[in-house]
Amino acid sequence: MSLHKSKGLISPVVVIAGCIEGLLPAAPDPDKSPQEQQADLEEQRRLLYVGLTRVKAVPESNQPGVLLLTYSRSMTLADAMQSGIRPARVSYADAFVNASRFIRELGPSAPPPRAG
Repeated sequence: MSLHKSKGLISPVVVIAGCIEGLLPAAPDPDKSPQEQQADLEEQRRLLYVGLTRVKAVPESNQPGVLLLTYSRSMTLADAMQSGIRPARVSYADAFVNASRFIRELGPSAPPPRAG
């Protein structure tokens, strides 16, 4: 399901995959004005917030809800280029990418990342 379609729904487990800079948020459209680019960025930030707030505990199980934000550290250079993702660095056919700035913006109260 997309973040757009999740509005109004709840779930005990929410996974938001692809939290990569250049994907979420998408790379800015160079044909747009700086004001339009900023508006697009804010809309993408709001969209992530919708996804983050879909997780709810299930009182019957006495368990909290689970939220997972995932991102790849690398992908093929071809996939990165096709998706419009600017790699942090490239090594042969591998693109090493950055986590979304939105993850950092969650602040110090956000749980620390865990290697999986």
